[in-house]
Amino acid sequence: MSKHRGPHRFDRLFLPVGLYLILFFFFSPHLLGRFSTHFFGDVGDGLQNVWNMWWVKKAVTELGHHPWRTEFLHYPSGSSLLGHTLNPFNGFMGIILQRFVTLVEAYNAMVVFSFVAGGWTAFLLCLELTGSYWGAVAGGSMFTFSSYHFMHAEGHMQLVSVEWLPLFLLLWHRFIEKPSHRQAIGASLALFLVILCDYYYFLYAIMGSVFLLAWSRIKAPKKFLTELHPSHSGSSWLLFIATTLMTSGVLTGALFHQNHVDPLLGAHSADDFSMDLLAPFVPSYHWRFHEWTASIWSRWTGNGNETSVYVGWTSLILSAYSVWILKRRESSSHLLPWIWMGLAFFVFSLGPWLHVSGHELRSGTRFQIYGRAWHPLTLPYSYLVNLLPPLRLSGVPVRMMVMVQLSLAILVSASIGALLENGSRWKQCALALCCVIWAFESYPRPLPSTEPVIPPYVETLRELPDGAVIDQVSSFTWPLYYQTVFQKRIFGGYISRVPASVVRQEAILSDLIYAQQWRRIFCEWGFSYLITRDRSVSRSVTVTTIPGGADAWILAKNPQTCLGIDR
Repeated sequence: MSKHRGPHRFDRLFLPVGLYLILFFFFSPHLLGRFSTHFFGDVGDGLQNVWNMWWVKKAVTELGHHPWRTEFLHYPSGSSLLGHTLNPFNGFMGIILQRFVTLVEAYNAMVVFSFVAGGWTAFLLCLELTGSYWGAVAGGSMFTFSSYHFMHAEGHMQLVSVEWLPLFLLLWHRFIEKPSHRQAIGASLALFLVILCDYYYFLYAIMGSVFLLAWSRIKAPKKFLTELHPSHSGSSWLLFIATTLMTSGVLTGALFHQNHVDPLLGAHSADDFSMDLLAPFVPSYHWRFHEWTASIWSRWTGNGNETSVYVGWTSLILSAYSVWILKRRESSSHLLPWIWMGLAFFVFSLGPWLHVSGHELRSGTRFQIYGRAWHPLTLPYSYLVNLLPPLRLSGVPVRMMVMVQLSLAILVSASIGALLENGSRWKQCALALCCVIWAFESYPRPLPSTEPVIPPYVETLRELPDGAVIDQVSSFTWPLYYQTVFQKRIFGGYISRVPASVVRQEAILSDLIYAQQWRRIFCEWGFSYLITRDRSVSRSVTVTTIPGGADAWILAKNPQTCLGIDR
């Protein structure tokens, strides 16, 4: 690193962080004026993640217990949130932020933080592996401003939070190269941060760490046997294992136990959410000019919020150049495991069967290519699911592309570093052109933003005494957000993985609601309020009608409702 770039801290922290912050709003300039007025997310999973942030704060600071169970959704039983995409790290950060800013601003700050910090940790990993400063800056940019990342910014806050995945792999790389107590604790805590954001990323981190460990030990088996000896660094490995079991292990064990005693329902279909073979090479739904390629990507299975995993031809060309220079440089051999790991995750992301232009080529079927019959093969993901049963709870193989994107970022960093070593004018012009092309092919469609409009009946309900609520007016995830306003327990609630017992109970209650058995619902099930547009309920039970606005009424149970009922 040349001296003219200034202090070490400025180079490694402030310059890349400032650049990634500028680039975020370069790609999403419309969000700059909405930071305090709109949530940076959609009305689907976006509002669900707003609820997540609210719930973590309420559980920890007001109710005084951990956030992995709630009684505020799926009343009267409540529900475990162990299988839910709770991303409690963002919630814990929200507790601190909401001392100074609103819920809207805290949520948006964490979205921006994930993009900036995701770029910065990828930058650190690239810098460690390639030694090229500006190559690492470019690698961090390509990772955090990828189509994959922008795609999930629609509302998947847990998947937007990619920042700890590169950090863990960086610390893990250092640990397996030179084990120490400090590196053991650092890698373990980074892994804990990963699982506090997302289970998918935790699983990918484990898979990646096993791959890198196996690669290093195959290359240096004597070193591995030496490290297991107590007089050397074996204690560091024991410390890593112990720390991991006390952090990530506790949460993982609780999830497995929950799924064993009360199975979690709601997993996605791997067939529907496998990656199309064309997806990494064709800019699709989340590209600013996606209509240009709509004839291709509109055929793919799944939905646009999962299949937009275009990695960019700039990234592919620079990565190919990096692979080419590996053959010429013995010193670059340490990048080989990242190439093979990227290829492995690419194959896994294709799912159990190959998908090509929307056609699923299942084993046992036949298809024709140039007049010749072919029989599709079962892809490795099918065997991986048998080896790692927790994958059955996920069912979205295409998300493994995040590891491919990270591997490509490392290769891009290496190739740019090589080009800058003996930078001639034409190489500098080529890199400048690459930057322009990358910005063009990466420019996303405008990220959604949601204005938190609060209807009058929600304001009215906020002023009423505590009690459980059935909301027949709001739709999809709006009841979750409205609960953050009126602060009362509700029937139902959109969470990602629901225990089977909760589903069974709600089926019974749903039948009673459909049959309008309001007396039983109010008296036997303990509900106090019904938000509805149908005031005829007051003819069958003794309730109080409270005006809630032009489009809804609140029917409240009064003392006479349950007279004569033995509860």
